[in-house]
Amino acid sequence: MSSLIPFVQIAKPHQDILEGKFTLDVYAADLWRVYKGEEPLEYVDPVIFFQKTHMTRGLNELIKVVEERLKGNGGNSTIQLQTPFGGGKTHSLIALYHKAREWGAKVVILDGTAFDVKEVRLWEEMERQLTGKVEITKGDTSCGKEKLIEILRKNEPVLVLMDEILLYCVKSAGINVGKTTLLEQTLVFFQELTQAVASSGRSMLVVTLPSSNMEQYGENGEEIFQRISKIFGRVQEIFTPIAEEEISSVIRKRLFQWIDEDKAKIVVNEYVDYLERENLFSKKEDLESYRRKFLNSYPFKPEVIETLYTKWGSFPLFQRTRGVLKLLSQVLYDLKDEKISFIGLGDFNLKNDKIRRDLLEHIGSEYDSVIANDITLDSSGAKKVDTEMGPSYSPYKLGTKVATCIFMTSFSGKKDSTYKGINIKELKIYTSIPEIQSSVIDDVVNKLREKLFFLSDDGLYFTNEPNLNRMVVLTKENITSHEIYEEERKIIESSISKDKRISFYIFPQFPRDIPDNKDIKIVITKDTDVNKFKEFLEKVGETPRGYRNTLIFLYPDESYEVSFHNYIKTKLAYEKIYKDMNLKLDEKRRKEIGRKLESLKEKEYEELRKYYRKLHLPDGKTTHDLGLATIGKDKLDREILEFLISKDIILEKMTPKYIEDRYLKEEVYTKNLLESFYRTPGNPILLKEDVLKDTIIEGVKKGMFYIKREEKMYEEPTFEDDEVLTKEKQDKEIKESTMSQVKEEGLYLPTPETGIMMGNSSSEILSSASETKVKNYKKFSLVINIREKGHFAEIMRTLNSLSKDFEKVDIIIDIKLEDGTISDSNYEKIKEGLEQAKAIVIKEEKE
Repeated sequence: MSSLIPFVQIAKPHQDILEGKFTLDVYAADLWRVYKGEEPLEYVDPVIFFQKTHMTRGLNELIKVVEERLKGNGGNSTIQLQTPFGGGKTHSLIALYHKAREWGAKVVILDGTAFDVKEVRLWEEMERQLTGKVEITKGDTSCGKEKLIEILRKNEPVLVLMDEILLYCVKSAGINVGKTTLLEQTLVFFQELTQAVASSGRSMLVVTLPSSNMEQYGENGEEIFQRISKIFGRVQEIFTPIAEEEISSVIRKRLFQWIDEDKAKIVVNEYVDYLERENLFSKKEDLESYRRKFLNSYPFKPEVIETLYTKWGSFPLFQRTRGVLKLLSQVLYDLKDEKISFIGLGDFNLKNDKIRRDLLEHIGSEYDSVIANDITLDSSGAKKVDTEMGPSYSPYKLGTKVATCIFMTSFSGKKDSTYKGINIKELKIYTSIPEIQSSVIDDVVNKLREKLFFLSDDGLYFTNEPNLNRMVVLTKENITSHEIYEEERKIIESSISKDKRISFYIFPQFPRDIPDNKDIKIVITKDTDVNKFKEFLEKVGETPRGYRNTLIFLYPDESYEVSFHNYIKTKLAYEKIYKDMNLKLDEKRRKEIGRKLESLKEKEYEELRKYYRKLHLPDGKTTHDLGLATIGKDKLDREILEFLISKDIILEKMTPKYIEDRYLKEEVYTKNLLESFYRTPGNPILLKEDVLKDTIIEGVKKGMFYIKREEKMYEEPTFEDDEVLTKEKQDKEIKESTMSQVKEEGLYLPTPETGIMMGNSSSEILSSASETKVKNYKKFSLVINIREKGHFAEIMRTLNSLSKDFEKVDIIIDIKLEDGTISDSNYEKIKEGLEQAKAIVIKEEKE
């Protein structure tokens, strides 16, 4: 795949970057030092300078306007360049300096950082640069516009370039000149100079003023800035050398020797196509816009430039273009040997001292420990997530990558900014790579939320305040196994209703802890070795257990142990934090903890059921999986009972036919029959004794069998020792009825004497009378329509019973539910439950 090509083979950085020999001041051009010939060749030599300069629309327009003015073709005489620090102002002035000299014009450089205000007056410096001496402008007060016009006209064409003049003015406020100050005289000079260049047809003034960061100029900086702006604002035309959409091209020009655009296009297209497959852009036009931006910013992803330029660039000292170039130079050197095909925010190595210091300079040194504890240390949360993601994802270091990206998008220098990091969709665009599904990022974020100490509770951004997660993590570390055990018992107890049809025994230690009676007993144990249940089934203390078929064991699914116990520890931690008055939590934090506790409480039964889901039956062989909790259910006993009834393990009713076919091959004592349901493992379990009693009564009424005590017949069983259930009376009556039928129809039966019979044989007649004729079906199909609620469980039990007599079962259920609502998560749980029941979803429609 072409996207595996290292970026340095497609976009080659300048040699000084590759060798790590670049100096940070290479991007901090100084107009005065260029004028003096003291800057590096790439600034002093016009050929090299323009080779490394991306000619933006704004810069081309600026050069054109200045050229026309110096040629005497009219146009504004004063232009102001107003962009944030590092926005390309000084670079633009250097470009004008070289072009003006190329056109044969004289250039005056008035750089506010270069002059000592105690010694240099700007009007004198202007005359000195144009004529080599100071005569008509000499003095501490501005010389007046007429003298300035005279100087300009004698030296036309003249281009006056003013840079950093606000700094000069702030300093000049402290110099007294007679009854006024040097600041006042300098402001008068600015006013006179604008009038002078306007009067000279081939002279021009270009001045730079900052559009941000007045703080560095002291308390009076803003006021002085406003006064300067007012002077120049009367006659100026404002230019922006670099538009935001051009910053990527400027950066590429300054950082790279060459870029193979064809290969870059292949990499970009492959990546953007991947984003499209992952549905990370809802609109096609947004996707294509991202593609265009990426092609323009490669090897950097678009968000790298945008984040550094707009978010970090809003810090007072970051200096926009210059700051971005400086930081990205270090990033390129750090990554030059990495086998990555492009650079995202998550690839920034915050362990690199130079990169980290550059960032800390703007956000504060307190974030050094935040970066270390959450991202860069081997013991940090991000590194733990790298490992937890497993061997399939470990090469990508997703924990570190995602955490770094979140960190880089966490800050803005605007004081009134409501910026709160990024959302999960943006994070996926910023950090996903074609080798993984973007949904993996969700998992990474969830794990980071468990591990990081300074990731905000309110969104995807870092702060320097410990988050609630850190308090929870530290509290969880001190929770004992005994506390977990007791909370687990408490959760189980709260999940059991007051329904007395079945009894629960939670974590019994010895067989004697469970009574030997006819009650259905659910034994909840933490043990997952079913072989250890045998002792409980066979003994009560030292005596054998009689009613073995009444014990059912509920035990955990081992694969959910860590998850369930982590849930318990989290719940206990939040409860402890909420109750700890020493923490002095603010109201917002207390409400957040309250919401977390409420959410955890809502999940309590679901988490319990994920863990406790295995049912082991009294036969010692059969185990059933309860599956996930049924939606709307929150009582363990009711779910277990419904499940066991649906599987015909517990019987809440029987048919007389069942008794007849299974137990009446010959007569049986009713007491023994009843006892067998309680004592013999493998038999169905009676929900209550009346289930058998009612079934026998029904069979007697239908004449299917009879109750006999002391040679007398009864209609209801008492289950006394001598009570027998028999078919004897029924057989006798059938024989009598048969003989009557023979006589009535004139049929002859064989006699011992003749051995002859005519018509239907007696055996056929006896058979037809004594046996119920049954027609057998090898297959059948039913179409049913259920329109009333409340009968689903009964229908499923019927279907389950029918399916036992057939090897091949194909049941298609068409479910249509309307006039209600169900959440997406509950809908997915239903599907998961169906899949666990081995059901196949053939068709799915929802709206």
